[in-house]
Amino acid sequence: MNLSGTLLTLVRDVRLNLDDNTPSEYRWSDEEIVKALNNAEMEIARRTHCLEDTLDIELTESTATYSLENNVLFVKSAKITDDNKTVDKKTIDWLNEFMPNWETDIGIPSYFIEESNSITLTPVPSVDCEGKTLRLKIVRLPENLLSESNTTPEIHYKHYNDMVLYACHLLKLKKDSDTFDYEGAMVDYELFSNSVGKRPDANVERLMKESPFYTKITLRR
Repeated sequence: MNLSGTLLTLVRDVRLNLDDNTPSEYRWSDEEIVKALNNAEMEIARRTHCLEDTLDIELTESTATYSLENNVLFVKSAKITDDNKTVDKKTIDWLNEFMPNWETDIGIPSYFIEESNSITLTPVPSVDCEGKTLRLKIVRLPENLLSESNTTPEIHYKHYNDMVLYACHLLKLKKDSDTFDYEGAMVDYELFSNSVGKRPDANVERLMKESPFYTKITLRR
């Protein structure tokens, strides 16, 4: 690979950690290291929620549900920008209790629920909502993989050392007599987890999407 910029520096730092500094005797290819760094950036974003962004959705009359990209971890908040109207996040249980007709009511949305890779608004947007913009504040994963043409991670540079640690953890698990180092991989993993925190399990990630209360607690930790 023709490496440059920040990516080149990260690859060199990984090789230094792996004691893999002699080009003629490399035990890991540049491609393997870059793949591990990409996995590391994804893991850091998933654990720390460090990538926040906005996503604009154009509302359509009678359309309540809108798809989200796969890299969206969860929606923090929503607002109809044309009216400066906040749309609050709720759970299905809350809507069933306090708005029993939430699936059929028509009007200007006041609430939304998040499920998997979509959000659903209630009331269902009326004709008055046609063409208006719903702006979401989201927490997401990186959009672009590191490569020869994309040499700078999306996450903050304060996490670059964490990227190196996690990449080394993965690379030391390569099953080859010259590369496999389970003990060393676990040391790197522990250092990494101590720095960025534990990864939320699938149930916790589901609660982040569905529960407004859980989202607020998570973002304040």
